[in-house]
Amino acid sequence: MGTSPPIVRVMPDGPYRALFSLALQFAIAADHCRHGEVPVMDLRDNEIGYRDPDHPNPNPWEYYFEQPPIENVVRTDDRSFGYPCFLNPVEREQAHRNLRKFLHVREHILHKVNRFRRRFMDGHSVLGIHVRGTDSYLDNSRPHLPTDFIVGKIRLYMAERGFTRILLCTDQVQTVDRYQRIFGDQLVCYPSRRVDLFSGADRWLPGIHTKDSRIPPYVKGEDVLIEALLLSQGSFLLKTFSNFSHFVVASNIDLDYVDLDYRFFDPAVFKGKGHKGWELPGKPCRLEPPEAEAPYIQQAIEFERRLGKKGRGAKPDDLAAY
Repeated sequence: MGTSPPIVRVMPDGPYRALFSLALQFAIAADHCRHGEVPVMDLRDNEIGYRDPDHPNPNPWEYYFEQPPIENVVRTDDRSFGYPCFLNPVEREQAHRNLRKFLHVREHILHKVNRFRRRFMDGHSVLGIHVRGTDSYLDNSRPHLPTDFIVGKIRLYMAERGFTRILLCTDQVQTVDRYQRIFGDQLVCYPSRRVDLFSGADRWLPGIHTKDSRIPPYVKGEDVLIEALLLSQGSFLLKTFSNFSHFVVASNIDLDYVDLDYRFFDPAVFKGKGHKGWELPGKPCRLEPPEAEAPYIQQAIEFERRLGKKGRGAKPDDLAAY
């Protein structure tokens, strides 16, 4: 009989972490494993929003991923990490290598991914886009892209590259409705549970992935993981700054993409939103000149002013119209 590999326990570096920030932390920790060690994620004592009180497994990570028995750990790695706005090629390759080697999605989830892909994506050239809503409006650390800007970029790349289908991933009902009115049958979405800004029950949810969401805990984790895996199997990605999108491009090292919000993070034009990582190699859109984005950046600045600090000025009607 062979000897089981030594197990390194990876602990989340804070409470309420979303699935993809944990997955990227897992990838970083894997890079620090000693020869022959295998990382496992331990969420048994974490107040993560995916915890289902009716699930027999005490570790929510294992709802979605297979891993060796966590009881066999030999040491713990709880270091913190952070990615800047844009992944450079070295970071992307590192994350891809470790996710491919150590992150094993459960078969029932892969079955749903493959079933949707065969029905709606196979035979098409697919442009993917991830549009965050809900609690992202309360987050002053990132600019919010106007819908008209995103739609314009989708049309630009559809015309230039000849894509025949759009895969939209989002956490907000209004976003799906709006894009379907614009793109019709060209648009496909996985049937995830989403937040409705106009529902009295859902109006001010902190976010679809937090523990306060009214969507069943297990379901929201499975839905968002399926969406990410589907985007990673597309032909091209209009990438926005999020751990979700980082995970998508790390999952498929060959997926071509552009950083849709690259110029929005320029501290010279978007005061207060520039990140130290902005000067790192990003992939801005090069199909039109930077000045074509200037009116939308100004629109985003004005929208930020209306939102106010931590989104206190946000109103559902304004959010849905933006």
